[in-house]
Amino acid sequence: MKRRSNPVRPAAAIDSTPRTDAGVRSRARAAGPGVSRSNPAPGAGQADPQQAPHAQPPVPLKYTERLFVDLLNRAGHAVSADFVRVLRERGFTVRQWRVLGSLWDEESLTLTELTEATFCGNSTITRLIERLQDQGLVVRRPDNIDRRKTHVSLTPDAREQISDLVQLSEAKEKEIIDFIGPDLVGKMMIELREMILKLAETRQKVRRS
Repeated sequence: MKRRSNPVRPAAAIDSTPRTDAGVRSRARAAGPGVSRSNPAPGAGQADPQQAPHAQPPVPLKYTERLFVDLLNRAGHAVSADFVRVLRERGFTVRQWRVLGSLWDEESLTLTELTEATFCGNSTITRLIERLQDQGLVVRRPDNIDRRKTHVSLTPDAREQISDLVQLSEAKEKEIIDFIGPDLVGKMMIELREMILKLAETRQKVRRS
């Protein structure tokens, strides 16, 4: 894999399955009997649970609202929805953008490397590359040593076409970071990377066993 020097990097992975449901609904907890002013309860006027035996339990979350994976997908869709809309207006699918974005900072990548970078199977990535090649956006060449390997790289025309999209993806990400807060985003990115590494190590152990 040969790397190419470029100061602009596309935004990270985009959720490819837009959600159609209404999102996580806020659920209010039912309050217990109030405490009279003449006999206030300790703790900033909040009712003591022992004095509110008839308080209702919190309403349980729905199935999809309880799933960590579903929450991650919702978050990914929320932060990428505007950019995905622009992609589709320009005639690109999310999977095509994953290929093009993965190649942006690279001289070339093998099909195996693209499979890992885009979360696609071998047959899917092959079809994507063939379609992009027909559009004049990528070129393929065999490896000089191992003829079984195929290298894929962006064409000059592709770099010209997607340059503004790369810049837009960076601008959108900056907006999100500024809105959520750099400290919180940085912490989440560290924890997510650790989670990804742990999951990858677990899969490798399972394969070896």
